[in-house]
Amino acid sequence: MKNRGFTLVELLAVIVILTMLVFITTISVGNIISNSKQSLLSEQEKTIEEAAKIYYLKEGGTATPVCVNLSDLIEKGYIDGKEVIDPKTSEPMVGSVKITREANQYTYKYEDKTTCFVCSKITSVEEVDTTIKLGDEINCGSENFYVINNNGSSVQMISKYNLNVGSSRYLNKTTYGLQDKNAIGVDSANKATFGQVAFYADIASTGNNGYWNASGIKYPVFIYNENSDVYNYVEDYKAYLIYSGLAIEEASLLNEQQLLNLGCTNYSNCTNAPTWLNSTSYWTGVASSSLGMVAVSTRNTAAKVYINQNCTTSNTYGVRPVITIPLSQIK
Repeated sequence: MKNRGFTLVELLAVIVILTMLVFITTISVGNIISNSKQSLLSEQEKTIEEAAKIYYLKEGGTATPVCVNLSDLIEKGYIDGKEVIDPKTSEPMVGSVKITREANQYTYKYEDKTTCFVCSKITSVEEVDTTIKLGDEINCGSENFYVINNNGSSVQMISKYNLNVGSSRYLNKTTYGLQDKNAIGVDSANKATFGQVAFYADIASTGNNGYWNASGIKYPVFIYNENSDVYNYVEDYKAYLIYSGLAIEEASLLNEQQLLNLGCTNYSNCTNAPTWLNSTSYWTGVASSSLGMVAVSTRNTAAKVYINQNCTTSNTYGVRPVITIPLSQIK
């Protein structure tokens, strides 16, 4: 019996079957690879969320909601940058972890390509000017500020309202000292209780050898430092904003040059300053003499508040922080 070859029809059938097998195999392998990459990505996200949890606990966070940028976790060493590569694209991952709390349950959720909030300029419907200039009101999450300087790379802003730093509300951390529109201070029908807001000249001094009696001091002088209750208020506020995702270069109080630049003269009046500067009563960081601190006041616009040698205390003047942020944080 003679061997006979495949007919054309049989060859075509074989080719079709082989093609189908290759196609099915390719799809199956592709699905396996895709599922594998998705699984790796999920594990990667869990690793990032765990790093954010450690960061949040170690850095002393208490407020929520909080946003932590992946770039911050890498920069501060909570996760190795070499490990945060997207297995699907082989590109570095970019995103943030949002931390929320319900009752005592914390939730950590990674959001791909979503960075922490940035600030935005508050504008009217008709306004088309997008530049950031003196007096612009800037919203940063729950907090609002007025621009006092823009040098092209960084923006200095003063809080729109005083912080509520009353001893019964702030010190027990129930409000975290956030801005309070009712905390407008002296001569207000709604005076806020700020507690003993104090500038300490030198907490290690006995009274006669403190900062105020130091020889050679040329006034006015900026004395805002860590030996002050006011410093603690501002630093806690700075920490809250950082935990909320805002990049802050500095947090302080108004200094002499800023007051002069904004229209105050000789610490006697601020009538030429923008109205938002003296819309409330608050401390600056400037000592005007060996016995005096400068406070912006709704009563006297810019009054010297006289104090004893060691410190000043008041429950009518507030705390209005000045923060410096990168211009890139305002969109």
